[in-house]
Amino acid sequence: ASRITPLEAMKSSGLESNRQERGGQRGVVFGAALLIFVYFSMRFQWNRIFAPIEQITQGASVLGAAFFGPALVFLMIRGLRKVTRLGKIPIFRLAQENLIRSRRRTATNVMALMVGLFLVMLIATIRASFQTTLVNWLGEILTADIVVTASGRTITADTQPTQASIQNELLQIPGIRNPGEGRGTRSRFLQFSSQGIKYTLKAFDEPGDYTGYRNFKIKGQDRITVARKLFDEELNSREPGVIISENFFSKNPDKKVGDLFEIDTPSGRIPFRILAVSVDFASPNGVFYISRKVYERYWKDPLVTTFALTLEPGANLEKVRSELASGVGKKYGLTALSNAEMRSEMKKAIDQSFAYTRAVEIAALFVALLGLLNTLLISVLERTREIGVLRAIGASRQQIFRMILTEAVIQGGFGALIAVAIGAAIGKLWIENSLAAALGWMIEFSVPVSSMITTVGVGLLVSIIAGIYPSKRASELPIVEALEYE
Repeated sequence: ASRITPLEAMKSSGLESNRQERGGQRGVVFGAALLIFVYFSMRFQWNRIFAPIEQITQGASVLGAAFFGPALVFLMIRGLRKVTRLGKIPIFRLAQENLIRSRRRTATNVMALMVGLFLVMLIATIRASFQTTLVNWLGEILTADIVVTASGRTITADTQPTQASIQNELLQIPGIRNPGEGRGTRSRFLQFSSQGIKYTLKAFDEPGDYTGYRNFKIKGQDRITVARKLFDEELNSREPGVIISENFFSKNPDKKVGDLFEIDTPSGRIPFRILAVSVDFASPNGVFYISRKVYERYWKDPLVTTFALTLEPGANLEKVRSELASGVGKKYGLTALSNAEMRSEMKKAIDQSFAYTRAVEIAALFVALLGLLNTLLISVLERTREIGVLRAIGASRQQIFRMILTEAVIQGGFGALIAVAIGAAIGKLWIENSLAAALGWMIEFSVPVSSMITTVGVGLLVSIIAGIYPSKRASELPIVEALEYE
């Protein structure tokens, strides 16, 4: 009896330990089953068969992470002791043993934290992937050296239109490249409704050959061949052509390249031949590209939205902009943005459009903080007698404080790592399957490294903050009262 350590004496009975072990195993199996369901549901897009399955899958992903995550945390706690010397530090060893011994309590604490951190990582993964995809797309299609608009805004259907004839004066500025006879730099962006659905329309002048039609991102076909068909006046006189963004086809699966699609115009409902599929994120329903000459014919609108100017080889950008601003720009109230400024402006607009997700992440972290604080407090109450025994055999208040705080940090650190891994994995599945099917856009999965590091750091910080008060309360428990606690 004298050789039994206080730690062993405070351990649960074998019966209780076995009961907790069986309960923990059932939770792990349940969590694993949910995550397997999530994988197959997203991978094979079951939501197309039964729409509510999407909401069920989202809920299952959260519950799966919450129930399966603690099992991985237990493995990491055991592994940490074997590969480091921390297990030889009494306080760390005691904290570690407490976590492993009380599986149910530890699992509850980890679950409270993991739900919030999992949601944070999932949202961060989707946001980062969307942002990366949009920035890369804009980098491909923004080929002009200078974009001139009446309002200073670019690549938007809300830009104030201006006179098309201004192009003639712009092309007279030294250093600006002439696209050639029958070509132009003008485009018209607007939103319109056809058959009761709102779309975005982009009408372009045929650009100079030097552009290589790089402002079009075409899927599955040669870009130059498709673009030349779009601007072929003979073909358009018989049957106007249109290039439509990929998300349109996800919402209209009966349509394909080569089909006719009727578009409502001010001149009536006109059949357009679908020439190709493009990548464009300007509208959730679809973006239509047509020739500006076709646009003028059916929309009876001579105005334009932007002028995409290319400089002559060797021309000085700032000198050309200065002359443009002091002459034509001042005369018509125009704004000229360089390619770098356009990219910066679009990047800011993208960041602002995802700003609301930050609020959701903060709310999820706040929920995680409150959840962990609550479970840690309950844990301290459940262990009142145990803490009293430790104090009675000589543990100081500082040691008790450090023990409880160490437990919180271990749970928070490992819980954050697991939440990051599961959140990123579920995010990848959702982006490449469910999201693509729902929106029609193929989003490039991007690993949000900075968000991963931040989430782990925030997880540790939340654990420390949540652990301070319970640790302080545990260290201040009167020994006699703690020993008498039942």
